[in-house]
Amino acid sequence: MRVQRIDQAIQSDGIVPLEGLLRATGSSIPTLRRDLKYMRGKLGFPIVYSRKNNGYRYGSESGGEPVRVPAEAVLPHLWFSPSELPVLLADCSRAVPFLALPRRRHGLNSPGFI
Repeated sequence: MRVQRIDQAIQSDGIVPLEGLLRATGSSIPTLRRDLKYMRGKLGFPIVYSRKNNGYRYGSESGGEPVRVPAEAVLPHLWFSPSELPVLLADCSRAVPFLALPRRRHGLNSPGFI
């Protein structure tokens, strides 16, 4: 879920300082750095650090204009069991982005509801 939060922060703000990503994910600096490495290497997201703007953004290493995330860069799917879903929804402050997703035809007791 941290990966989705990092993507959401960069997509919405364009350039996000380290502190902003730490707040968005609620993780430590080493965990955030591992997540960024995973997103770059395994998922193919063009995340770069901009010294000029002191933040992370989607772009090229050469420092040109921001780039779009390539189509082959895909976030992992989130699957929740029936016992995990109520816990997720109970934390409304973090669950708000998920409440707007269209509901599948499956019921609440179905794994992968969201």
